[in-house]
Amino acid sequence: MLATPNGRLVRQGPVTQDAVKQIITHAFGDKGEMGGPLVRNITLTPEADGTFVQLDLNRTDCPMIGMQMICTADQLPGVAATFTRSIMSILFEYPDVSRVQINLYSDLSTMVDMNSTQGMNEVMVASTVINRQTADKIDWSMYNASNAARMASSYWLDPRVPTTGAAASGAAASGAAPAPSATTPAPATPPSGAGTGGNSTGGGMSGMPGM
Repeated sequence: MLATPNGRLVRQGPVTQDAVKQIITHAFGDKGEMGGPLVRNITLTPEADGTFVQLDLNRTDCPMIGMQMICTADQLPGVAATFTRSIMSILFEYPDVSRVQINLYSDLSTMVDMNSTQGMNEVMVASTVINRQTADKIDWSMYNASNAARMASSYWLDPRVPTTGAAASGAAASGAAPAPSATTPAPATPPSGAGTGGNSTGGGMSGMPGM
């Protein structure tokens, strides 16, 4: 691992699926909510200026409140921001990584006591895309749910997920769908189960990354 003049670390060698999975499991383990898998899918796609990394992740287990594990929808922006900060800050140490997209999945129908026997009905609830140009400007220690919509290249939040205060100010209810992957055409509407509207922004540091 090398350090650049601006203090950023650079990892040697191209990014691999194994390396990506190790980054995720080192930071969060391998279990998602209710003991299911954390990682749904890891896709690496070559593009003109490097490698596009797309991650589909389930939310992590919910906090314990008393003797119960309580999940609420208003926790999801924080979960998405934590994934983005912890995973992307390392992925962009690989010089071949040109763009990263993290799609967060959770069950909005059971955002109550997750010790219950209710079934899981996971849908995409948040999607964050950051490209190399934007990543090079980010102070990752400052990235959080309040500024994610402004700092990301593109950001989408399911309209059923409540946003409050500064977190809401950066996300306009425009009805935009999550940013498309390199291999998937942009959907005309949000994913199935994601509602008819959305919270989306093109990001304050750069526009929507080229597909």
